[in-house]
Amino acid sequence: MLGSALLAQRKSVAAIAILESVVVRASDFGQVPDFAHACTELARAYHLEGREEEARDQLNLARKIVPALDVAWLAYGDVLVDFFKYADAKFAYEQARLLEPFLARINHARTALAVEDCKTAEVIFQDILQ
Repeated sequence: MLGSALLAQRKSVAAIAILESVVVRASDFGQVPDFAHACTELARAYHLEGREEEARDQLNLARKIVPALDVAWLAYGDVLVDFFKYADAKFAYEQARLLEPFLARINHARTALAVEDCKTAEVIFQDILQ
């Protein structure tokens, strides 16, 4: 959590130090889902520092551990853009969108809006935001 908080503050060097130690320690326990999140956060920190190949490697590992991790696909798309692989980035972004955990509920709210059922849409969107 500390590494993620530092990353959110754009303190990428400090975030990298924390997240690298987490990833090293977590790898000793095998590839568990939380390890994929740590790899993704480390990749995002590497990306901020311009360390694109290391970011790509961490994201490949995260996607191997949890193929349906939407945030890993999103970050992977960002890295692919830096490699000028726009078609692959578009695919990664689409995967992230499709894996979005709230997608079905958002679509339900959109449908409610389309038939002018604003109350239903409001309830759904408020629930998602909570």
